[in-house]
Amino acid sequence: MRWLIAGGGTGGHFFPALEIANSLAKKGDKVTFIGVKRGIEAKLAPQKGLPIRFIPFEGIRGRGAIALLKGLIKLPISVAICIKSIKDFSPNGAIITGGYTSFPLAVACIIAGVPFFVHEQNSVPGWSNLLVSPFAKRVWVSFEESLKYFKKCRVKLMGNIVRSQILNGHFPLRLHPFTLLVVGGSRGAKSINKAMIEAAPHLASLHIRLIHQTGEEDREEAENTYKRAKIKAKVRAFIEDMPSAYREATFVLCRAGATTLFELSSVGRGAILVPYPFAVGDHQKLNAQVLERRKAALVIDNRDCTGENLIRKLLPIFFNRRLCMAMGRRMKRALKPCRGEMLAEEVKRELPLP
Repeated sequence: MRWLIAGGGTGGHFFPALEIANSLAKKGDKVTFIGVKRGIEAKLAPQKGLPIRFIPFEGIRGRGAIALLKGLIKLPISVAICIKSIKDFSPNGAIITGGYTSFPLAVACIIAGVPFFVHEQNSVPGWSNLLVSPFAKRVWVSFEESLKYFKKCRVKLMGNIVRSQILNGHFPLRLHPFTLLVVGGSRGAKSINKAMIEAAPHLASLHIRLIHQTGEEDREEAENTYKRAKIKAKVRAFIEDMPSAYREATFVLCRAGATTLFELSSVGRGAILVPYPFAVGDHQKLNAQVLERRKAALVIDNRDCTGENLIRKLLPIFFNRRLCMAMGRRMKRALKPCRGEMLAEEVKRELPLP
């Protein structure tokens, strides 16, 4: 069978799409990605040996009048490229995992009469998935809380897709030395990086080890700060081997994107969550509140993310390792990670060979 898959711009949308693509490819199916050149998919899809076609579409929600105008101009061009891809590739179906890159492909599928499937990662759905979901053959959701948004669709709770390297791994909790993994997303997080730099003198006195994904812009400053404070730290612009980072981590400081949260659940690590404040529909804050209610995570508002507040949240975890372990166990039970193979099997059942 042949599939078009769209879902990118950020790792949160791309990695679930990649897992589905890999699972379909293992079954002998042909897969082509639809993406944007500035998205994470532009680099990683070719690295994984998956062909990709680019569209010029841009995100428009919450970015002002000029971005809206640019997006509206580029939308019909992007839809036309997707329709041409459908004609060239003759897919049996398409799969979209959210983000603005998905919308033109979904519209093209509706026009061309190609069946498509939607996977929603967040507790509050993105506008792209919400708009096209009534036309989808099936909608899968990750959080139970998001079922209510898709009442008029064929919807099923599946959980979010987690990379097979993580689902297949073994992650015993290491309490000594206490190692804090700091991950601000695939491009880092300015507010988290700043808070960590402010907190460095206090972290040094506690002899906490660090693994910090900073993004390229803040890498050098963070590295120099930790050296001056004599903190044992691995600083990377981007961490390629996340399973190893999780294996070393005792506790995690991160954003609250769905992919990260479901990875935390897979490996059983408690966390301090700093939701990205500009996420569409404030979905990261709502994602974080789900984990906070289940006592698996602590939450700091982005505007309150300072070195002082970070230390205040972290100290009870550092000095009470039983609490640290309990949060890890709760995180393990809090969410329902899903394998890419499960969705690959679902689409095969929904769309048997003609």
